[in-house]
Amino acid sequence: MRTVTMNDEGPDKVTWTIRFEGDEADQWDELLYSLRRETGRRTLSKADIMRAFVDLASDEDAAVRCALIEALGRTTPHRQPLRP
Repeated sequence: MRTVTMNDEGPDKVTWTIRFEGDEADQWDELLYSLRRETGRRTLSKADIMRAFVDLASDEDAAVRCALIEALGRTTPHRQPLRP
């Protein structure tokens, strides 16, 4: 994983938004707080979690990627499976 600091020249930052339904925002908050406790990182952010997740899921052989593919393939009442 590459860490970008103020002195690094890297790509421009991109802001994006996720719209949550129902209890999804609470799930995010609970995940953030539990990961802060488990890692001992008081300043851990949701962006840190997403960066780590993307890094882990980018490995085609990783269990995280397999779990993501399985989860995205399931149909739930408020979500339709992603189309290719």
